[in-house]
Amino acid sequence: MTTVTSRTAPATVRIGAVLAALLAAVDILGTIVFGLGTAPVEVILITMLLAIATFVGAAVAWRGSRWGVWLAVITRAIASLSVIPIIVVPDAPKDAIPMTIVTLVLTVVAIALLLAGSRTRRG
Repeated sequence: MTTVTSRTAPATVRIGAVLAALLAAVDILGTIVFGLGTAPVEVILITMLLAIATFVGAAVAWRGSRWGVWLAVITRAIASLSVIPIIVVPDAPKDAIPMTIVTLVLTVVAIALLLAGSRTRRG
């Protein structure tokens, strides 16, 4: 008789992965609502690519993969850096500022959960 074991991530990684995926969806929606027509095409493409990479990382991290955790962490960190101009640039849409701040805070939480859960697996 063979036993198949599936590798699952700790709860903190799974919560962080879900949060990271939701934030990627918010990035896409935010780009569509606020960015189309105002943001350069390069910014829109980079935002979309980072969001897709976050989805991939979150899905793989959910299954317990360390590289998936790191992919989600790195893409969320880069994506969070890319929205900082919304807060500081005078011409940026003022309607986007509250959502940007909430997104940045939730990104820090998602990264912390992903990394904390990833550390618990080592021991």
